[in-house]
Amino acid sequence: ESSKVPVQVYDDEISEFARRRLDLVTALPPAMEAGELELYLQPQMNSTGLGLVGAEVLLRWNSPRFGSVPAGAVIEIAENAGLMDLLSRYVVTQAWRTMKILQERQLNITCSINLSVQNLTNSHFVAFALAGIREHAIPMNRVNFEVTETSMMHNMDAVIGSLLQIANSGCKIALDDFGTGYSSLAYLSRLPIHELKIDRCFISQMCSNQNDLGIVQNTLKLAHALHLETVAEGVEDDNTRDLLGQLGCHRLQGYLFARPMPLDTFCAWALARTS
Repeated sequence: ESSKVPVQVYDDEISEFARRRLDLVTALPPAMEAGELELYLQPQMNSTGLGLVGAEVLLRWNSPRFGSVPAGAVIEIAENAGLMDLLSRYVVTQAWRTMKILQERQLNITCSINLSVQNLTNSHFVAFALAGIREHAIPMNRVNFEVTETSMMHNMDAVIGSLLQIANSGCKIALDDFGTGYSSLAYLSRLPIHELKIDRCFISQMCSNQNDLGIVQNTLKLAHALHLETVAEGVEDDNTRDLLGQLGCHRLQGYLFARPMPLDTFCAWALARTS
């Protein structure tokens, strides 16, 4: 009899997990309708860390029922439940509204928006996103679409088609998590990429670990040689900021400057710095 007990417990946990997942899937579309999914902005600073030049747009779901649902979980649920197109359209529509408000408040900065594999292999989505930018009269060169290296490994032809469509519109493309994927250099020569984001796993250790410092230095050299902009993610202390500035990194992002904030908080934070 006792041999059945662990199986029973395991089953309960699995069904509990599955039930919560199902509840989240069911709750996601009405949550969008109700405006529960919000966009937060995390500042990107210039190379000295003193001037605000951009922001990364991040998804937050603060659900009255489930509490705070991590963005990664929301995306995974949407991808598996066939809701990715709906979610992505919601996010970009909110992003263009957000950029319009930034513009009205004289915050003429770039905004970076993350795209998933499903967005890149869906030609209708890219057309929808670009049409929205034009509709809101946002300068194309202020929009950065971030794609991860790992998303490149799926259906390369469709991905390249989407990236060319984006680049031809005048928007920029950033390669996110650079150095954590597989064949980065092949992508850099084949794809219309404007910017490299150096992953926080290298940035956070670069002052204490020679190998990580070497990777950051050489990534910046490579980007410079290829005329690409660079962004360092996960800057959390003054030493890292100063070192990145000396090495010629264009933009810095991390908790040293600010955590992601809702739009109004972000605007107040930004205007307090510029006034």
